[in-house]
Amino acid sequence: MTDQTFHKLLSDVLTNALLHLYLEVTKSDKFVPTQTRNQIILKYIKPLVKDRRYALVKKKLKTIALMKPAGESIEKRLIQITDSYQSVVNPNDSEKLFRVLTHMEKGGIQSILTDKDDMDDLDVLMVSETQVSESFDNDGSMLKPLSLFIRTDHPDIIERELNALNHFSITSSPTPQSTNLFEYTLSMPT
Repeated sequence: MTDQTFHKLLSDVLTNALLHLYLEVTKSDKFVPTQTRNQIILKYIKPLVKDRRYALVKKKLKTIALMKPAGESIEKRLIQITDSYQSVVNPNDSEKLFRVLTHMEKGGIQSILTDKDDMDDLDVLMVSETQVSESFDNDGSMLKPLSLFIRTDHPDIIERELNALNHFSITSSPTPQSTNLFEYTLSMPT
C-alpha cells in the first residue's frame, strides 16, 4: 500500500466521522456542547479500530479513540487533519511538480531552480524560476506548459522517470544549440 492510499483512507474515515457528527447534531434542537460532540466522534471511531477494512490506519484511529481532551474539541482537530490531507490526496499542479522533482532526486537526478543559462552540469535538471512563476497561478494551477532542461547521456531514462508518476504529459526534444542538452516540456494531460 502506498502513502497516498494510507492518507486517502484516513482522510475518508475522518471526513465520515465529521459527517456523522453533523448528522447527529442536526437531530438536536438544542446547542450541542464540545464534550458531547467529542463523545459522538469517539463513539463513531471506536468500532472502526477493530474493523479489518481499516487495518492500514488502525494506529491513527486508536490514537483518536483514546483521546480524552479536557475541554478541547476533537472536531476541530479532525478538521485540521482532513484539511492537511487534502494536498496529499488531491495535490494541485505545483504540488505535482514538487512530487516529480522529489521523485527524480530519489533516483539520483538533482534539480536546480535557476535563471542562468549555464547548463554544464551532467544529469542536473534545470528549472527556470521565472518560467515556474509564469506557469503556475497563486493557487498552484498550471497556466501554461513548463520546460525543464538537462544535459544527459540518457534522455530515455530521464523521460521515463519524469513520466513515472503520471502527473503531466511529457514531450522531449534535443536542443538545437548543443548535443546532450534536452528539453522536457511538462503540460497537463488532456
